[in-house]
This record gives sequence, C-alpha cells and structure tokens, in this order.
Amino acid sequence: MDQTPERPSHSETVTFSIPEDAVRSPRRSSRIKKNPSVTPRRFNKFFTPRARNLQRAVRSSRKALHDLSAATLNSRADSVHRPSKRRRISFSSVPSLPSSPIRKGPASVVTNANVEFQGLGPAPEAFAECFTTDDDYEDEDIPGTTRALPPPLIPYRAISTSAAALSRRLGVRNRVVEANGSNLWQHETANFYSSADDFYSYNRQVASLPFCATGFKTVSLVAVGDEDGTVRVHDACSQDQSYNQVFLQMHPHDNAVMDLELSEDDALLATASGDQTCRIIDMKQQVSTHTLVGHTGSIKRVQFQPGSGNNLLASCSRDGSICLWDLRCAKAKGSTMFQELRRESATFLESSREVNTINDIRDAHTARNNLSSKGRRQHIPISARSDFAVTTCAFISASRPHLLASASENDAVIKLWDMRTSYKQRSGGPNPISATLEPQSHQNHRQFGVTSIAMSTDGSRLYSLCRDHTIYAYSTAHLVLGSAPEMALSSSALRPARQPRQPVHGLGPLYGFRHPSLRLQTFYDKLALRHMSNDHTEVLASGSSEECAVLFPTDERYLNKAARRQPENATLAPRLRRATSSSSSSDAPLPIYYHGTALVNAHRKEVTAVAWTRNGNLVTTADDYTTRCWREDAAQARMLRLNSERDVRRYQSGWAEVPARYDEDDDEF
Repeated sequence: MDQTPERPSHSETVTFSIPEDAVRSPRRSSRIKKNPSVTPRRFNKFFTPRARNLQRAVRSSRKALHDLSAATLNSRADSVHRPSKRRRISFSSVPSLPSSPIRKGPASVVTNANVEFQGLGPAPEAFAECFTTDDDYEDEDIPGTTRALPPPLIPYRAISTSAAALSRRLGVRNRVVEANGSNLWQHETANFYSSADDFYSYNRQVASLPFCATGFKTVSLVAVGDEDGTVRVHDACSQDQSYNQVFLQMHPHDNAVMDLELSEDDALLATASGDQTCRIIDMKQQVSTHTLVGHTGSIKRVQFQPGSGNNLLASCSRDGSICLWDLRCAKAKGSTMFQELRRESATFLESSREVNTINDIRDAHTARNNLSSKGRRQHIPISARSDFAVTTCAFISASRPHLLASASENDAVIKLWDMRTSYKQRSGGPNPISATLEPQSHQNHRQFGVTSIAMSTDGSRLYSLCRDHTIYAYSTAHLVLGSAPEMALSSSALRPARQPRQPVHGLGPLYGFRHPSLRLQTFYDKLALRHMSNDHTEVLASGSSEECAVLFPTDERYLNKAARRQPENATLAPRLRRATSSSSSSDAPLPIYYHGTALVNAHRKEVTAVAWTRNGNLVTTADDYTTRCWREDAAQARMLRLNSERDVRRYQSGWAEVPARYDEDDDEF
C-alpha cells in the first residue's frame, strides 16, 4: 500500500493537441473521409424536381432531362395542384437538397440555380432549367403542345324542347348555342329513292284510283285499297323482289276502300269503306269474318284497340260519329244483308257475321250554343244542326288503351275521349275529356280542318296534318292531364269519374313543320310515321298535292334556329304566308320548322296516302293511278340525282330532293 504511486493533481496534467491529419486510432479506418460520390440513381432520387403540371409538355431544350422529369420520383399525389397565374417564384414543390445524400438532416433551401455542388462543379444548364417557374411557361409558345380540355357541359335546355321550355320558365337565359352541323337532319331523309321497277300502275291493270295503304307489322308486306273495293298486297321487302307484282288480291267491298288497318299480329285486316260498313278479314283463310254495321256515312278511319286481343275496334265516319265495336258481340251467321251483293263479294262474305256498336259518340265535333242568355238550355232544331265529319281518330298508346283522340274537318282542335264512358245523346251533346286550343293563325284568320293524325313511338307526341299546310306537334301528357281528377285540390277529386259538363281546354301545339312542297287541297292526304327501332330513326311522311311526298325527321335535336329559316326561293301559298306571319307574331309565337325533304320525280299528280313497311321502306299512292315503293340507299339516291350513269331509267325513277352542294361536298353536312 505504501508503494502505490500517488495520483497527480490536475495542475500537473499535460494536454496535447493532435491535428486531424495525424495518425488515428488503430480501431478506425486509415482511409481519408471524402464526400460521397453522386451516382445516377442518387441523382434521380434527390435532384429531380417534382412534376407540377402533368399535362404540360417538356420543351425541346430539356430533352436531356425528359426521362428524369417523366419519372416523377419522390413526389406525392397531393403535391400536384393547379398553380395560380400570378405568384412569386417559389420552390416549395421542388424537393430540397439535403446536406448529405446519406445522412438525414435539415433541408437547405436553394436560392440560386447556379449553385456549386461539392465534387461536381457548377450545375449544368439543363439542370438550371429545372427551376423555371410556371410564369415562364405561360409566356412562351410551345410548339406541338396539346393540352387536354375537360369534357364540355351540355346545357339542360339543349336536351329537348321540353327542357328548353322549362329552362325559360325557370328564368335561365334562353340563348341557344347551335351545333356546327345544323343540316345533319338531311342524312335521315336524303337517302330515299324509287327505281323504275318499284311502281305498280293501276291505270294499266284495273283503271281505279288507290285510296289508302297500310304496312304489315310482322312481315315486309303492304296492303293497298282502291276505289273499286279491292285490296292488293305487295311485297316491299328488297329490290330483288319486284314490287310491281301482286302478292295477294281480295275484294271485300263494292265501294271505295277508304282506310286499312292491321292487328298487331297481322292475323286480321280491318277495312273501312264508302258503303258505310267495315269488314274484318282473316288473313290466313282470306275470308271476311265480321261486318261492322252502324254508321250512316262513309267511314274515314278504323283502328284496333291495343291490348284488346284483336276484339275491340274504333271507327269514325263522315256522319260525325265515333263508334266502338266488340267482335265478341256478333250475331249468328245467315244474315240477309249480302243478298244484293254481286257473286264475287257474296262468296267472300258468306261466313261474315254482323256486329253492332257497343258505344258511340254522336256529333263528336259539332259546335253548339245551346245555352240562352239566362243560362237555360234551348232546344236546337234539326235544321240548325251541322254535323261535321270526323276525319281521323287514333288510340293514344298501349299504356292508355281507353283514350281515343279524334279530329274533324271543321277545325284543328284535337279532342280526347274515354271510351269507357257512355256518351248517350243529350241536349248538350257529348263533351270530351279535354280538347286542345287552336293555333293562333286559325284564331286570327279562319279555321282549317285536320286530315290525319299519328302517334309517336313512345306516345309522347301527337302529330296532326292540318289543311293550312302544316303538321302540328302536340304534347300527349298535356292533353291527358287536362282534366285529371287526381290533380285537383278539392273534395271533388274524391268523387267517381263522370262525364264533364264542359271540355277542359289544354295547351295548343308545341311547334309545327312546313315545307314549300307541302300543299293540302283535299282530305285524302294522309300522314304516317315510321317508328323508331334499332335500324331506323323516327320519320314523318305526308302526302301533298304538289305531286310528291314530304319527309320530316322528328328528333327534337334538329329543332334549332337554322331549321326555322324558310328555304331560299320558296314560293309559299297566300294562306301559308298569312299563317306564317300570324304565327311569328309577338302575341303567341309558335315555332315553325322547315327541315323537310320532298320525294320528287316519281308521281305526276297528287300524292294521297303514305305507309311505312316493317323494313323501313315507304309506299306512296297517287292520283296518277300508281303506287311506288321508296327504299333507302345513299349511293343509289346520289347516282339518280347526279345522273352519273346517263341511264334512261332515271326519268322513270324518283329521289329525295336536297341542295346541290349536298352531293358535291358531302362532308359539310
């Protein structure tokens, strides 16, 4: 213990300062510590700026770092945002340069693009351009730059006419932005043609005028009735099958056949004749099974009620009445009503049974003023009554099979009837459920009658062919809801439905169609609609006294301002000019559209009846004793218009009339 050396005091301790480049401890490496080398992988990881705008193209001077910029490494999705146009230069989105690629520490903010990196020297020019701000991009015109734009928003008012009316009602601005192709509707009507073999001459064969036509619903056949009481069936399937040959012939009447109608399954054919009767023909056996007796005038229209199993029919007559028939309420065979018929008809009708009406509406469109000044009903003498002919009728749709619309020769009013109601003869006359208002032009000048009506495919529109050379479009919903009891806010809504005392007036037409070639001089001109399907669009066809049929596409996307302009060099009738000036008045402006196409050079006299077949072909009948089949082929129609083959058969053919530049430069349309 005594020999243990004492610990020296602090004052006697000696301290040596060893330089850094001196010999180190043997436990540490003798290699001198240097800055780590920068590999391409580390360079991409730490020195690539974050992408601020993925849609911006890289300039040509940055091709060296194009791949590095497209990689978007070390970036987050939330860091990509739209920069403002005016802002200060900021590098918050550019990843900061750490003090060491290995050691994690506080980021050092780069304030100069020409900074020198340890061991690398000055930064290259390509890397300096990585710090270019967004303001530099906006001030430059980058060639070849394509920027993706968001999809355009379709205004609600541009969806349909009803949407546009609702937008105006809600106060939305009514400026309509038209599409570039305002004449695209011509692609739906310009492809129709009729060759020299697609006609049948009644003058050469039977010398009788064709009056009516209807297309089959399951096969591509068409039935045509003439003034001699004969019905002929033609094949309008394809051009290989010649239309000028008769597929089937029947003789159900000894008077003119005014209208034809087929059931949904084509099993029964209903004929309306000038002999004041209707025949129901079994198409399989080709014999008449029923005869409808009850009208006192020539029958103008007959219709099968949808969903009735081919048992219920409605007809309208020149005597001003509408009748409902039930084939299940037929009398026994052996009636003596066919004894005076000629032998040919008697053989055809020997198994026919007589059917009487189960419900009728007398004087359906007769206007009466049977109230005195004191409100008492007055008796109207027979000499003062004027029964107007009911020219046409049609069931609304399959969802409302009990509702029947009708029109007359007196005015343009469309009346709606409930065929479940008993319309017995009363002093005040029958009252419909609702009735439309007449157009403003009729109220200012004179009333014009309706020759034919047709329903749209979905039943939302009712089209009427009026004698003022106009096709009016009505809203079926407005007509049906004219007097709906469930819409009334009173206790009377709980009462059972009964016949109203006064007809509830609905709205007038929504818009109308006109064409310089659409002229109506008689009530024999009819209207037909091609229903929309997977292969065909919805198109209206109308007869005209201008020796042609006129087509109108019904798609409401074509109802723009361009279609409201009258065609150039159009010669309008005086009545049409007065109606046009009245319709465009500020009191009640009614949109009138002129986007129609005439089928010319096929007939030499007035075109009366039109009918569509199942395959989309059109059959027209005319007073020149001919019927024609119109097919749809763009190449054939253009060849006939341009007469490119210099064929003599062109003068026996017909085609759709279009502007001259349509065939010269088809890309503009």
